[in-house]
Amino acid sequence: MNDLTKTIIAILVAAGLSGAVYLTRPAPVADARFSDQGQLLFPDFTDPTAAKGLQVLAYDEASAAIKPFKVEFDGTRWIIPSHHGYPADAQKNMAEAAAVFIGLEKEQFVTDLASEHQAYGVLAPDDAAAPLKGRGTRITLTGQGGAVLADLIVGKEVKTTTADPGAAVTNRRYVRLPDKSRVYAINFSKTFSTAFVDWVETDLLKLGSEPINTIVVDKYEVDEAQGIKNSTEKLTITRAATAPTDPMNPTAAAGGWMVDSKPGGPPIGGETVNATRIEEMVGALRSLKIAGVRPKPQRLADWFAGKTDKVTQMDVLDLQSKGFFTTQQGQFVGNQGEMSVACADGVVYSLYFGEVLFGEGDALSAGKDVIASSGGETGPQPDQKGQESRYAFVNARFDESLIPMPVAPAAPETPSATPPAADTSPDPLPAPGGAEQDSEPAEHSPASAPSADPAQVSYQNELAERSKKVEAGKKRAAQLASRFANWYYVVDASSFSKLRPSRGEVISKPVLPTSAAPPQTGTPTLPQ
Repeated sequence: MNDLTKTIIAILVAAGLSGAVYLTRPAPVADARFSDQGQLLFPDFTDPTAAKGLQVLAYDEASAAIKPFKVEFDGTRWIIPSHHGYPADAQKNMAEAAAVFIGLEKEQFVTDLASEHQAYGVLAPDDAAAPLKGRGTRITLTGQGGAVLADLIVGKEVKTTTADPGAAVTNRRYVRLPDKSRVYAINFSKTFSTAFVDWVETDLLKLGSEPINTIVVDKYEVDEAQGIKNSTEKLTITRAATAPTDPMNPTAAAGGWMVDSKPGGPPIGGETVNATRIEEMVGALRSLKIAGVRPKPQRLADWFAGKTDKVTQMDVLDLQSKGFFTTQQGQFVGNQGEMSVACADGVVYSLYFGEVLFGEGDALSAGKDVIASSGGETGPQPDQKGQESRYAFVNARFDESLIPMPVAPAAPETPSATPPAADTSPDPLPAPGGAEQDSEPAEHSPASAPSADPAQVSYQNELAERSKKVEAGKKRAAQLASRFANWYYVVDASSFSKLRPSRGEVISKPVLPTSAAPPQTGTPTLPQ
């Protein structure tokens, strides 16, 4: 065997050994951390209608306090348990929440080290042992019987990859399953508020575009000890049926409004109606928002609804704690006066204003640790912090007289006719058997039906239209009365002040003309 043959054999043996080594090499180990990327976070949650509850736990680093919020379906409607079971306007929000969690993917693995959770803001918000910074918001969707459908801790927003420290954020956030260490970056643009006002219908009166015809502002004082109401000023503001024809008439409407005041009377001596201030008040009524709610005791609610004639001393004390009283004459009053608002559809609102209170967050919206100026839930406090607000008591009724009756048309005159001459011919002989003998029928053309009176037709149509308005007004008043029945409301103090103008605000004093310039003195220069 020569050297060349030996070399070729050695090469072949080496190649064979190399192939054997390659074929028998161990397979590379897959990185388990990326094994679930692209999978669904909640694969069993597929039906959005299965969601019957939502809980949001947020953490406020500034106050180092947990901010919980919950909304749930009680079998008939959505309610907010933390706010005395107040009805929630949650159907749309819950549909959006379910849409967010259904099909949510584990898009990008970030870390599985618990030591890095703070950096991504996915620490559990209710973990008492966790640092004060870096806690996320925990969102839990539950189904029938409280079964958990989705549960996620949402952390910081994912910034764009740039060296700029003030880089813009995207719709991506860091998230973590509460019982897992793994953190993902996913698309998650939905925010979940823990604010009461974001989950309810805040429009208190729900006036819509319904015309307001009359507003009565009664600013009186209440002697709480003696149960006496002392009138101070009462304004009656009425929308004029027609525009004024004489602008110099002091009682003519400005901007469609007329004003009377006790004391003071209507505009006199060049005074004019300040329509701008009145429209500001109307705007404040239309935009009056609910800042918070408190439940009435059930017996008290039934008493106002006429379902019972008995209330307890505790019920009376509850009323008084909010600033509402009954006078010796049995008249219901608020210690900051009242107002009534009559609409064109016959709905009449009555608003009574009670005690002032201060608070923020749940203290304002639900009454937890709220500070009242006097006689409130926690009594007077020297340090009054938070938003200034006021209790309001509201009810609604229907007054059919506010929907005018159409004017009936005058009856048409009937022309006089000469009566026919009496028939003096003898009666015909009776037919056999006692029946009268039939006469030969006279031939005549068929009579045409009399044409309908257009005025009468129009009147009947107007009556039918009024009947529809009456039914619609009754329905709206009943719905409002049911909405207001069980609740005291909290309204913002700035809105309250806009609703209580004085006579001097709605009736402007005359503008006196500026005096003429004094005549010049001295010797005039004679023309040359």
